[in-house]
Amino acid sequence: MPPELRYAHRSLRRPPGFVAAAALTLALGTGALDADVAVDPAATLREE
Repeated sequence: MPPELRYAHRSLRRPPGFVAAAALTLALGTGALDADVAVDPAATLREE
């Protein structure tokens, strides 16, 4: 494993609350976008 990935893995293990908050934020944002597009398919970005 490259040293950069090892360092990133080590530093993410220290503050578990931050990692959980970041993962929750990403999950909620992805879910909200998915729900928005499911309700209104025209909401997707299209080139005209």
